[in-house]
Amino acid sequence: MTQNESISECRHPRKVKNNGYWVCPLCAEVLDRVITFHPKRAFSEEEVKSRRQTEPVLKKWAHRTLSDDSRDYLNKKIPNNTKRMFNRCNKWQIQAWTNESLNRNLITSESLFRTLKSNFSTPDYVWKEAKKIYFKCAEKQLSRGRSIKDLVIASLYTSMRVHEQPGSLKDLLTDSGFNIKKNRIAKCFKLLVQEGILSELGLILKPAAPPINKYCSDLGLSLEESNKIIKFYNKIPFKLKNGRDLNGVAGAAIYIFSSKSQREVAEVVGVSEATVRTRYKELENIAFKKERLYK
Repeated sequence: MTQNESISECRHPRKVKNNGYWVCPLCAEVLDRVITFHPKRAFSEEEVKSRRQTEPVLKKWAHRTLSDDSRDYLNKKIPNNTKRMFNRCNKWQIQAWTNESLNRNLITSESLFRTLKSNFSTPDYVWKEAKKIYFKCAEKQLSRGRSIKDLVIASLYTSMRVHEQPGSLKDLLTDSGFNIKKNRIAKCFKLLVQEGILSELGLILKPAAPPINKYCSDLGLSLEESNKIIKFYNKIPFKLKNGRDLNGVAGAAIYIFSSKSQREVAEVVGVSEATVRTRYKELENIAFKKERLYK
C-alpha cells in the first residue's frame, strides 16, 4: 500500500490543535479552523456596554419583591426570624441582580424614599422631582464618600425649595426619624447647588417657605386669621425677606394680625422675642398702610 492510499483511507479517528487549526496527527490533513466562543476582552466602558448580552435590565427605580409590611399574602403575621431572613435574601438579591454600582445605589435610595414618604404628606410631584435630583447625583458619582441617606434628604429638601413647599430643614430632620446632624444635610445641599444639578434639570431654587398654617394651628388661630396672615406674607417685598430668617418674618406677620403675645409667637415659631420685635418694626408700616387689603 502506497503512502497516498494510506492517507486517503484515514478517517481521522482523532484530531489535535496546531497553530489555531484542527489537524489530523495521522495524515497531517488540516481539517478546520479552531473557533473559540469566548468574547473578546473589554478595556473601556463603551466596549463593556456594547458586548454585554446576558445581564438583566432593570428600571431606574425598580421595586423589589420584598414588601415593607409585616404580613404575608394570607394576612398572617411574619415572625421576626423569618423577616430577618427575608431582609438578608433581599440584600443578596440586590447584589445578584445588579452588576453596576449605580443600580445598587438607586435601589437603596428607593427604599429610603419610601420610608420618608410614609412620614410626610408631601405631593407626589415633589417626590418625583427629588428622585430626578438624586439620580443626577448618582450619575455624577457624588455619593462616593458620602452617605446615601444624607443625599436623599438633601434631594427632598431641594425639591421642596423648588416647588415652594413649606418646611424647614430642622422640621424635615425631626419628622424623618433619622438621627442625622443638620450640618451634614446642609453640606450635601450646597454640593447639589455648586455642581449645577438644578441648572441641568432646568429648576430654579426659591426661598424656603415657612409653615405658616402649622404655626397658626399651634397658636389656635381661626382659618380667617391664617388666610389673612398668608396673604400678607406673600405681599411682603423681597428686600425685607432677603438675608433674614423667614421664620422670624412669619412670626412678625402672625403677631401683627393676631392677639397673641410676642412670647407665645416666638415659642411656636422657634425664634427669640427680639427677632419678632425687629421684624415687626420693619413690617409695621407696610401692614398698617395696606391694612384695608387684609380685612
